[in-house]
Amino acid sequence: MFLARHNCRTPHAARRVCQQLIRQAQQLLDPLILLRHIERALAERGERVLLVETSSLPSFEHTRAFYSKSGYDEEARIRDFYQAGEDKVVFRKDLQDKDWSA
Repeated sequence: MFLARHNCRTPHAARRVCQQLIRQAQQLLDPLILLRHIERALAERGERVLLVETSSLPSFEHTRAFYSKSGYDEEARIRDFYQAGEDKVVFRKDLQDKDWSA
């Protein structure tokens, strides 16, 4: 759709279009932007709470930190859920606390 609206006859124009498409793709691939999009869509549907589940393994520390930094609270931990020594960690976010009009 972006390409259809722009004149790409010159190499400079094509380069600019490609740079813009790359920026747009990077935004779409940004996990925080994607998460905010999901939160907003759910809130607009009237959903009140979003729960996300992950593992307690050290290899998932980055994931748990991401949710914590994104405003989620650890709501529950089910010990040995996946296997012995690997808990299920449930994060919770209240979707009604945010002003989605911005």
